[in-house]
Amino acid sequence: HYGKNFQSIINELRINEFISLLNENQHRSFTIESLAEKCGFNNRASFYSAFKKHTGITPSTFIKNMD
Repeated sequence: HYGKNFQSIINELRINEFISLLNENQHRSFTIESLAEKCGFNNRASFYSAFKKHTGITPSTFIKNMD
């Protein structure tokens, strides 16, 4: 129906939650890995891969562009 498989939809929701947490100042001091874990990712590699697939850039680049 969405043109995506279930895992892609779940990862997209998790990444959107990650971005929402970044927008809250209280979470700015957290590491990328801890925020990813908080959003449901089990390891760094799967998070980075899903994030880049969804946004086209790495999480680090995304955060640098926020400032």
